[in-house]
Amino acid sequence: MKLVKFKQIIGHGFLLSIGLILALLIGEILVRVAFHESMDFDMEMWKYATMIKIASDDPSVGHEHRPNRSSFLMGVEVTTNSFGLRDDEISLKKPHNTYRIVILGDSITMGWGVPQDKLYPTQLENMLNTQSLDGFPPNMRYEVLNLGVGNYNTVQEVARLRKIGLQFEPDMVLLGYFINDAELTPQPVSGFLINYSYLYAFLASRLRALSLGAESSTYEDYYSELYVDNQPGWQAAKAALAELLEIGNERDIPVVTFIIPELHDLSSTTYPFADIHKKLVALGINLGLPVIDLFPIFSNYSPEEELWVSPTDAHHNALAQSMIAEGIYKALRTITINNIPTVD
Repeated sequence: MKLVKFKQIIGHGFLLSIGLILALLIGEILVRVAFHESMDFDMEMWKYATMIKIASDDPSVGHEHRPNRSSFLMGVEVTTNSFGLRDDEISLKKPHNTYRIVILGDSITMGWGVPQDKLYPTQLENMLNTQSLDGFPPNMRYEVLNLGVGNYNTVQEVARLRKIGLQFEPDMVLLGYFINDAELTPQPVSGFLINYSYLYAFLASRLRALSLGAESSTYEDYYSELYVDNQPGWQAAKAALAELLEIGNERDIPVVTFIIPELHDLSSTTYPFADIHKKLVALGINLGLPVIDLFPIFSNYSPEEELWVSPTDAHHNALAQSMIAEGIYKALRTITINNIPTVD
């Protein structure tokens, strides 16, 4: 009798295991179909991390783009060249009669959710090649190289400049600074389920959203706390900006940092991060590093959602990217002449 009951328990357990495995497989298939091409931020970021990004052999860089990869992410095709840049194919050696500008940045610079021809580095390159800019070498071909990588902070951006950017022989280096650049470098996470399972990524993202929803602090509080003077991420960001200036001085390369506004509230009277922008400009003055605040270009734009990649993703869309390009172009004219970074 006991043997029969034991066999029944084993049989029920086996059937339960088979049912659970089948349910997980069906769930995996359904999630893969549902999110094959989507505008879901968390799932698209996971796909970006697993399909385009790879761990770097340089701990300061953290992660970088795989070369020659392509994936459809957040409604657009994302393709990297042989150097892992989201850019056209280029030569490592600078061509004759060419002025090269390297742009460092995060997912905004990389162009999250924006077609490649609408990215601000691409638009800036077009402006430089079709319009005259006082103070810049005349009769030159301009190349603007996009070294942006999603989820980067300033430390990683400067490390990427050292690792690959300087090899392109830049004549100028620009760094796009966003308010989350004072975050610490994220620790790499890996594993079979994390790397390959859509279902796991979906469930993990929803659990994470629930935990964030239970927190009482706002996004304004989170960003503001990053810039408390003793925060290690802010200290690291300041050191990285000083290192950027040192790199430029050592090689006689002009370096310029520009602040990209956060897009939830662009009112000139209630923009929640005005003090942080002022702190960054003051840091630039103290270091001798030109820091351009692009907020005046965006000031009082309404509704702000018109500048977002999607109704739930406040990354800068094609229109916002064009505004960034225009702001940089105007500021470069002023910097070249007077070395005073301002935007009209």
